Amino acid sequence: TQQPEIADATLTGIDYRDHLIPPRKIPDWARWVTGVAAGLALLSLGLLLIARNLRRRVAERTSELRDARDVLQRQLDIIDRHVIMSRADANGIITYASDAFAKISKYPKEELIGQTHALFSHPDTPREIYRELRNASLAGKSWSGEFMSQAKDGSAYWVDITVEPDFDSDGNYAGFTSLRYDISDKKHIEVLSETDRLKGLPNRLKLDETFEHEIARAKRYGHPLSVIIFDIDHFKQVNDSHGHQKGDEVLVGLSWLIQAHIRSADILGRWGGEEFMIVCPETNLEGAGVFAEHLRDAVATHDFAEIGHLAASFGVTEMRPDDSEDDMIHRADAALYRAKQDGRNRVALEAVA
Repeated sequence: TQQPEIADATLTGIDYRDHLIPPRKIPDWARWVTGVAAGLALLSLGLLLIARNLRRRVAERTSELRDARDVLQRQLDIIDRHVIMSRADANGIITYASDAFAKISKYPKEELIGQTHALFSHPDTPREIYRELRNASLAGKSWSGEFMSQAKDGSAYWVDITVEPDFDSDGNYAGFTSLRYDISDKKHIEVLSETDRLKGLPNRLKLDETFEHEIARAKRYGHPLSVIIFDIDHFKQVNDSHGHQKGDEVLVGLSWLIQAHIRSADILGRWGGEEFMIVCPETNLEGAGVFAEHLRDAVATHDFAEIGHLAASFGVTEMRPDDSEDDMIHRADAALYRAKQDGRNRVALEAVA
C-alpha cells in the first residue's frame, strides 16, 4: 500500500519553553522556616556537645575535688592526732582542741572546749609569761616561747609554743591559734646536762653560763654583784674516816642546808670537787660578807648524820667595773685561801685594792 506523501516539516517558529512546566517557587516564609530549623538543629547539636563536654568536665572536677577533700581530710586527721593545737575566741575561751592536745593535757576534748588556757598553768611558770603572751595576742602580734604546763593529773610537761592572733573578715581581733611542741624530753636532757649528778645543783658548765649572764647584766645596769666560794674544812678527813659514800652524803646535806638559807635571786652551784659557789645579784661586798657569815654559822651548828658538826670556810668578792669572770673567781679563791690560812671556819673578804 502506498503511503501518503508527507509534506516537509520544520520546527521553525516553535519555542520549547512554551511547553515546559514552570518550576514551583518556594515561598519566602518556607525558606525562612527551613533556615531557622536548620540553625536550631545546629545550635541544639552544639549545645548537646557542649553539655556533654561540661558533664564530662564536671565529673572530672568533682572527682578531683573529692580526691582533694579526701587528701585534706587525711591531712587534718594527721594534724589532729599529732599536732598539739588549739583555738580560742576573743575572750580566751577554747573553741577547738586537737586530739594531741587532749592527749598531752590528759583532758577529754569535751572538757577542754569552753575552758581557758589557764587550766594548764603550772605554779612554777611565772605569771608574767602568760601576761606577755596575752598582751602580744591582743596587740595582733605573734608570740613564741617555752614554759612548763600542768596536765589534769598534776604531772608537768614542757612545751615550745607559738601563738598567732586570728582576725575576722573586718580585720577585728577574733581570738588566737596556738601550736605547741612537746619538749619535755629535751628539757629533761638539759637538766641532766646542766645539773650536778650528786646534788641536783647547776654544774660548772651551767654555773659559768649563769655567772657570765649576771656579770653582763650588772655592768649594763650598774648594779652590784658578789660571789661567794666555800667548802667544808678538812673534808678529806671525812672521806678517810667514813668513806667516800658518806662524804658524798655530807655534800648532799650541805647543798640542802645552803639552799634553805639563800635568797630566791641567788644562784648556788657546785664549782668543783667539794667547792661550791654562790652568785649574789644586787649584793655588794659588805652584804655578801654578812650573808656568808650567816651561812657559816648555819653549817657550824648543823648536825650531819653520823658525822656530827662540821665547819666551812668562805671567800667573798665583789665585781669591779672592768672585771671578767676569771677576775672575780681569782679574788674569791684568794679570799677563801686566806680564810683557811687564818684558821678555817671563817669568812674572808677580798683585799681592797
